[in-house]
Amino acid sequence: PTLTNTQVPGPGSALGGPAVANSVFAMARFANTIYVGGAMDKVGPRTGHGVPIDVVTGVVLPNFPTFSGPVKAVIIDGQGGWYVAGRFQYVEGVTHVGVVHILPNLAVDPAFDAGLDLTAGNSVNALWLEGNTLYLGGQFNSLNHGTALRNFLAAVNATTGSVLSFNSGTGPDWVVDAVVKFGSTVYFGGEFANVNATSRAALA
Repeated sequence: PTLTNTQVPGPGSALGGPAVANSVFAMARFANTIYVGGAMDKVGPRTGHGVPIDVVTGVVLPNFPTFSGPVKAVIIDGQGGWYVAGRFQYVEGVTHVGVVHILPNLAVDPAFDAGLDLTAGNSVNALWLEGNTLYLGGQFNSLNHGTALRNFLAAVNATTGSVLSFNSGTGPDWVVDAVVKFGSTVYFGGEFANVNATSRAALA
């Protein structure tokens, strides 16, 4: 077998196959088996950044879509599926920035698109679903592919992802990490100091 001194991508790469907990420095092949060596202490199946697990056994459930970056919030859609949010730009190799709807059959819903820009740093950190309205909090300044300005807080149609009329004005001046709606009032928390140029540190 041939031994090489070439590093291969670690966790989070777009490649398939197993994941390792650190770096691989050497590989060798014998028949149908590939041997690897390096600075690692764990090797396992590549799951991506978010997976469902069995609540009894803790076993990862198979065939859940793979996300290209961290998952920060998940909420059930009430119909057997999920809304998943985070700091990702691709799901199953297809562009879906910040928030995506996963159907009960584990397919990505092609009808849902909130239109966050493919910009480094854009993320959705918090979700709240009420009826057919999905509230988003995070690090973004626009949706609908740049046509709807919303600073860090927005509401979209839960079926299509289109931006709704809810608008906090100039809004918080930095990231929103939590959203809750009670009655007709939307409460949110995060890393901001002001909301609409008025002092509202971290909670409004």
